[in-house]
Amino acid sequence: KDITALLKGNETARKAHMLGNAKMLTGGIADTMISVNRGQVTKSSNKEIYERFNNYFKNIEYIKWEDLEEPVINISNDGTMAEMIFKKIIMVRYKYEKGDWEKSATLFAWSANHKKTNGSWKVISNTSTREDLEFATYDEYYYKGADAFKNNKLDEYLFNMERAYYIAPDNVYILYEYARANAANNNFDKSFSILNRLANIKYIGLNAFEADTVFQKLKQGKDYQNLLKKIEENKKQVNNSETAFTIKERDLVPEGIAFDNNTGTIYLSSAYKRKILTIDKNGNVKDFKHEADDDLWSTWGMEVDETRKHLWVNAASTSQGMTVNTPIKKSDIGKSRIYKYDLNNGKLLKIYNYDAAGQEHFFNDLTISKSGDVYITESLTSKIYEISKEKDEIELLYQADPMFYFLNGLALNEDETKLFVASSEGVSVLDLKTLNWQLMQTPKNVSLEGIDGLTFYKNTLICQQSSYPFKNVMQYTLDSTNYKVINYKILEANNPIFDSATTGEIGGDYYYYIANSQVRSALVWGKNGPEKIKPFDELKDVVILKVKL
Repeated sequence: KDITALLKGNETARKAHMLGNAKMLTGGIADTMISVNRGQVTKSSNKEIYERFNNYFKNIEYIKWEDLEEPVINISNDGTMAEMIFKKIIMVRYKYEKGDWEKSATLFAWSANHKKTNGSWKVISNTSTREDLEFATYDEYYYKGADAFKNNKLDEYLFNMERAYYIAPDNVYILYEYARANAANNNFDKSFSILNRLANIKYIGLNAFEADTVFQKLKQGKDYQNLLKKIEENKKQVNNSETAFTIKERDLVPEGIAFDNNTGTIYLSSAYKRKILTIDKNGNVKDFKHEADDDLWSTWGMEVDETRKHLWVNAASTSQGMTVNTPIKKSDIGKSRIYKYDLNNGKLLKIYNYDAAGQEHFFNDLTISKSGDVYITESLTSKIYEISKEKDEIELLYQADPMFYFLNGLALNEDETKLFVASSEGVSVLDLKTLNWQLMQTPKNVSLEGIDGLTFYKNTLICQQSSYPFKNVMQYTLDSTNYKVINYKILEANNPIFDSATTGEIGGDYYYYIANSQVRSALVWGKNGPEKIKPFDELKDVVILKVKL
């Protein structure tokens, strides 16, 4: 009971930092607290601590305040005193008067003494040490570590990969390299621990584990065969889906899908052919918009507003990642816009253009609230845009930190107070009232990386993680706050049809999704990106799968 209460206090402190709530933070501190830090012993009242943090939180935003190890807890025999020892990574960004942000990452270790007062644990003293990390993102440490490995400087390899891990402790690529660095330095138990975590996450990068010469030393370890068994187990197929529709037009490169529950109609975007198709409930396929109608660019994420009978479409002319059958004007390359169509007659209602002052931008996905507000992810500069029903124009809603790269799928929670957003770092939660941004917490056997399509359904998130580093369609159960994953279910795994299974949509009791968009494999790639599409007979029929929820 005491351990549970102390851990709950730690979680409350995390929440207070992430929300910038000084009152919540000082609620777990005694009337006076002694701090030992940087050669100083300081005694402060609860009020003084509140005022200090209340001012501090005004110009700072916490990105991470996470335990790198399970806290060590020691409780006195009489149950009145307790010690908690922490190792945390803390990442913040500071906002300056001119609006610029500066980011920093710090490794903290501290010991907090607690006293039970009127049945509640309160912090009475805190002794801390810190290491201000040279870099605030993991990339620099990763590349320095890779260079050290090439030069056979194995201690430097471990040093840099360990710090990359501190900054990104849930990143599967960093975890793999951290395991390699430990194996290279004969830290076999640590390496096995990390590799087993990756196996539990079902990271497909482990499929090449046996061929990696760095791990050859691990064959002497007793856990080697057990790890291989886990890796083989992860290769098994999980098949709960059935074919809903097959489309013979192989060169579509479909990326977005939308479902109209009023009519049972599916809408499918074509990134290569600059058009939109419909599939009725009998499987009849036809063009809703022909190639380049209304000067459509590459079509990506789409959504049906069933209340107002509108179809919203992201269209982009990005130079990154796609070529098109009908060329787009040179002056339009690097731009994005939104199309709104009337589903009653197919007429174009409005095009929403956005002037990014010459900066290339890519509207990727969108979602719509019950009230008619539209939210859009912009992938190249980590922005969320909004088209409110009242203003009916594109406006910047939130600028995420650049570490959250390539914002992709997004979805609203049940009461539409929170927006879930997939990125390179996993899934983040944006509070639409306060614009507080937090990376979703996950158990150690869950990774939310590599998500394209993202759908909210009965307090779960359906996530398409069907490209590297995973080959799954997953359903994650959330806690009551919607900030934490507490369980998961594999809807589909290792389906041989999968080839960039991008996005999906709820239709009745089913989840319909694109199984093989071929968004990368269909293209011939050159030094500067895709150059052309492959011959028709080298492509595959487009398959739409459905799975009962």
